[in-house]
Amino acid sequence: MPLPDVNERVAMFKTHLGFSNYHSIRDHEWMQLAQKAE
Repeated sequence: MPLPDVNERVAMFKTHLGFSNYHSIRDHEWMQLAQKAE
């Protein structure tokens, strides 16, 4: 079973961290986070 690709990792982070008032993560930062999590 392959590991999730970058876009799938972005989706997982967004699901678990969500869109809240507690952070101000922008779209390009989600991508950076997912790339570093590889």
